[in-house]
Amino acid sequence: IINMAADVADAASQVVGHVHGLHRDFANTKSHSDWLHRFQHAPEAWAVVHSLLTSQNEELVLYFASHTIVSKLQAGQLPPDASSCRQTLLNCLARFQSGPPAVRRQLVVALVDCELWQPPAEDSAWL
Repeated sequence: IINMAADVADAASQVVGHVHGLHRDFANTKSHSDWLHRFQHAPEAWAVVHSLLTSQNEELVLYFASHTIVSKLQAGQLPPDASSCRQTLLNCLARFQSGPPAVRRQLVVALVDCELWQPPAEDSAWL
């Protein structure tokens, strides 16, 4: 879906367009849904959803981005820098501490999923 880091902004724009299309362009709902599904499975999605979570304010887009993180973690698709997963999610939670409850809920689920992938020796850091 994206080939270079410079394409993150372009891919983020495409994601926003397809999220909007999924909810507004009812004649093409399936094509938007299929594109978003393929995007969620792409390894490059990590950088794009991080960009969306740090730059967007629209709840629909934020929910999709946070849900993508949950989906990837629950499928065992860890981010390239799995060691920073916890801190990245905590930063996002801090940003949305007064934000949309549905987005915060997804981020909390993602944080738990992220922690479940950590080695047992690191449990004492959060338990």
